[in-house]
Amino acid sequence: MAHRMRVVFCCAAALSLCCCSRSRTDAPSLVIYVYDSFASEWGPGPELARRFYAKTGYSVQYVVFEDVTRAIHRAIRDQHTPSSRGADLIIGVDQYTLPLAREADLFSPYQPALPLPHALRIDPHNLAVPYDWGYVAFMFNTDAELPEPQRLSDLANPVYAKSIALADPHTNVLGTIFIGWAHTSLGAAWPAFWNTLYRANLLALAPSWSAAYGLFTAGEAALVLSYTTSAAYHLHHDNHTRFKPLLFPEGHPMHIEGISLVKRTKHARVATQFIDFLLSTEAQELLPLTQWMYPANPDVPLPAAFSAVPQPAACVSLSPQMCRAAAAALHASTP
Repeated sequence: MAHRMRVVFCCAAALSLCCCSRSRTDAPSLVIYVYDSFASEWGPGPELARRFYAKTGYSVQYVVFEDVTRAIHRAIRDQHTPSSRGADLIIGVDQYTLPLAREADLFSPYQPALPLPHALRIDPHNLAVPYDWGYVAFMFNTDAELPEPQRLSDLANPVYAKSIALADPHTNVLGTIFIGWAHTSLGAAWPAFWNTLYRANLLALAPSWSAAYGLFTAGEAALVLSYTTSAAYHLHHDNHTRFKPLLFPEGHPMHIEGISLVKRTKHARVATQFIDFLLSTEAQELLPLTQWMYPANPDVPLPAAFSAVPQPAACVSLSPQMCRAAAAALHASTP
């Protein structure tokens, strides 16, 4: 996102945020569709736009959506409206939302100038170029008068009744990842696990990660689905480690975020310049302390706060198709 450590509630479907509007008169303005926290005052978006303008003379206009799925749906509608300016780029595309865009033939491939680790590849055809990533994990409030869960299946224990906050898997990518994680790790036992979780142990199925995390930081939930890197945020901003990322022996899925080039753009040259800029050290150094995720560029040093982030012993590989199918099955069976 994440992913996004302050609670954001977005009432409008989309709003425009112009950065560095004093561009050269002969230079096109890039239009980038993006999720809300990326373009917020505490996100990396405004400073990235300023640095890109200083480097190239091209301005950036963010069109902000509550999440990337809504941004992709808007871009698909733009395809059928030739008069629409539309987006040149979409930020936040991941391995779970890319299939929606691929079905609509929305993106063009782009091979960035910087070689990236193979493990971060979102798409073999480079329809989404990774810029940050993190391990999905549950955060636990160690001040809660509850035992610390030792594995994923422990979350169905009655001791955690009404103690867990989760982003709704019907509508949220992080929630969808959780369903895929449970399905992969628990096998045939996962429907019963979900049934117990939903009916007894969930405090809330929140509409977004931000809403779920707000319940956790307010002390209403003892556990919340987030990222291991959330620990870095709390060490950096709150100077405490009582909110602890839990590592389970089942392993943890990766969430990789990417930027995609919209096929109908008339400014592909400038748009690809922005992609390469986003992967540069100058841009990537902003991400750890704004996105609270790992930068995709492996040469970027991590801030000291990331020393509080534990590393999972194993990574769980999830199929986006399986995650969507599992989430759809839940949608049919969960009120």
